[in-house]
Amino acid sequence: MAVKNIIRPISGGNVAGLSFNSGASGGSPPASYNTMDTVVTGAVFDIDFTITDSYGGTGTAVDNLVPSPADGETQATYDFTASDMTFNGTAGDSDAYVTFASSSSNSLLLSANTDFTNGLHDNEDFTLVTAIESLDSTWAFGALGGTVGGSGGANVGLRFGATATERMQFIQISGGSSAVNQQSTTILSGADATGDLILAIAYDHTAGDIKYWLNSSTGETISVSLTADTASATSIFQLFGAAGALVMTSTQWRIRGASMWNKALSNAEMADVFTEYNSRHATTYG
Repeated sequence: MAVKNIIRPISGGNVAGLSFNSGASGGSPPASYNTMDTVVTGAVFDIDFTITDSYGGTGTAVDNLVPSPADGETQATYDFTASDMTFNGTAGDSDAYVTFASSSSNSLLLSANTDFTNGLHDNEDFTLVTAIESLDSTWAFGALGGTVGGSGGANVGLRFGATATERMQFIQISGGSSAVNQQSTTILSGADATGDLILAIAYDHTAGDIKYWLNSSTGETISVSLTADTASATSIFQLFGAAGALVMTSTQWRIRGASMWNKALSNAEMADVFTEYNSRHATTYG
């Protein structure tokens, strides 16, 4: 497996319109990390705010760690640009995280949709994994990612998020006026919703199911039949927000990383992903 070293620790300040605070709670950088394409094949991006090769603690650029995305795009194609983001801690520290202001319009945004992200609402297999911390067991709604915000007007795309009542929500918007398919389920509840969490979702169009993982490498599966729609997505793919709204705000969420595959991961593959995040963030997810 490819191994890279983590370097360049820094402390607090403000650069390029983004703020960052020193003083994360007692973490330390792991000696090495594995890029997610070497953990499980099929990765297209891997961003992590505890790894300086992905984010050095300042600026708006958040770099993809996957050198050769599985969809054939270049590594830099899956670099993200941040809006209204605050970095907390020391760069390269396992406790480092970012938060987003409630006024943020984009959170983390790609420069353009790829064929893969533009096809998420058109029966494209995928898995999205997010490593976050919840500060309150009554979750405020936030979009983990997607290519659409609202369901009215001419919106077309896919959105997945976390809500107070549903814990994980999956919406396909097709036909320009309504949510043709909305799949949601309550898996995690009460005080268990606080602390370090991995929230992940996968879609397998051949099997006709969506699988959710909430702090367990054993997912829960529900059947779904999405409507194929070749129209372009309304919005460019973004993380931790959706089309100008639904941002995962600092009062509720701390963000450590996210990764995505162009296939539906199995429970065995997800267990390997959990192991990597446990090592990176010096914690135990699940």
